[in-house]
Amino acid sequence: MADIKKRKYLPVTLAAIELGVTEKHVYTLLRAGHLVAIDISESGKGGPQSIRIERESIEVFINNRKINPSKYYA
Repeated sequence: MADIKKRKYLPVTLAAIELGVTEKHVYTLLRAGHLVAIDISESGKGGPQSIRIERESIEVFINNRKINPSKYYA
C-alpha cells in the first residue's frame, strides 16, 4: 500500500482518518462543497466505494479552518 501522505486521492475511509472524523462527516463535507472528490468508476456513476477525495482539498479545508486559540481559551 502506498504511503498515505503521497496519495493524491484518498478513499473516504482514509480521508476520514486523516481528518479525525467519521466517514459520514466526510460525505457531509462533500455535500457542503468543502471537499473535492472524483468518481473512479468506469461509468462515472459509481457509488460511495468509487469516490476518492482530493488530498489538496483536505489540506485547503484544514488551512481554512485553523482557529485562533485566544477566541476559544482565556
